[in-house]
Amino acid sequence: MYKMDKNFMRAQTHAGAEKDKIFSKEVSIGDRLRESWWITCLAFGIDPAHPPKMDKYFFSVRKHSP
Repeated sequence: MYKMDKNFMRAQTHAGAEKDKIFSKEVSIGDRLRESWWITCLAFGIDPAHPPKMDKYFFSVRKHSP
């Protein structure tokens, strides 16, 4: 069983927490999305430059009959 890393979280003041935020309001939306994609790639072990292709075998498109 994995143990929780308790060094990740710490008690801090509001000013300190505001300073440590990853995405502040001054950062543009495009930069936030790029950083979010990079963090997602790190979490799932994906190469950001060459993401895996979607397996289209599981998806299909059908026209509904009225």
